[in-house]
Amino acid sequence: YRAPSMLEINGTVVGISASPDLMPETAYKASTGLSLLLNPTLSWLSELKLSYSFSVALSKNLITYLQNSQNSQVATNVGESFLESHETNLQANLFKLGFSQLGMAFVTTKNFSELPYYYGKEIPNRPVFRLREKLGYQTRSFGVSYQLQWIGQRYWDLANEKRLSATTDHGVSLNWSHPSWGQINIEALNIFDTVTAPTWVSGLQTIDNTTGYFGYPAPGRRLYLSWLYEL
Repeated sequence: YRAPSMLEINGTVVGISASPDLMPETAYKASTGLSLLLNPTLSWLSELKLSYSFSVALSKNLITYLQNSQNSQVATNVGESFLESHETNLQANLFKLGFSQLGMAFVTTKNFSELPYYYGKEIPNRPVFRLREKLGYQTRSFGVSYQLQWIGQRYWDLANEKRLSATTDHGVSLNWSHPSWGQINIEALNIFDTVTAPTWVSGLQTIDNTTGYFGYPAPGRRLYLSWLYEL
């Protein structure tokens, strides 16, 4: 069960349109998985973790976002839908202080709408494939990392007439800790500021601006700064 959020119901000034009639989402879900931890006797590899998970879900009134203008999206309910996902993660600790994290996800979606034109189509904004690689170096007081994320193609609409190409996102982060001052984190995402992506509308290729708004298809360059302090 998931109730609509205030953001989805009321919208925002830019980017998200209001959807006051949005209904709660319910689902039956089953999942399983396994994990493996290895401690290789190698000078450059101190620990290796591998995990895999599989899940299926049959949802009613699934909440998803549809593009309703060049600059905005709106949350809407999908009558009934089926989702199947496979996720794999591999983490390697390198030279004790370095690490590498590789994650992959495959997702299959089906729309079981009562409308024949939508039945059997993919759920919008649910990419079939995602790949994420993160490399970093972490000590007790300082850390730095680089992240690459590749997001596969996905559709914008329930009829699957508008298809967006895969997009790539690069990010970097820094963290610094001090016993008296707490921890400071700085994160920059989409550092190359992806602004356009190829799209296909009814089989015709076009170029669309990402506009910098949430999920269309990338939120533009972002910079996050946080300070954690324990009293």
